Amino acid sequence: MIAALEQTNWIVSGERGAAHLLGMSHKALRYRMSKYGIQRP
Repeated sequence: MIAALEQTNWIVSGERGAAHLLGMSHKALRYRMSKYGIQRP
C-alpha cells in the first residue's frame, strides 16, 4: 500500500491514483490508511 502511494506521489483517487493501481475504491484505501495509521508525509 505504501509503495503504491509513493509510486503515485501520494495521489489516492482517480485514474492515476494508488487506489486504482491497487484495484480498490478510494474510500477503501482511505479507510485502510486510517486503520493502519498511514499519513501523507
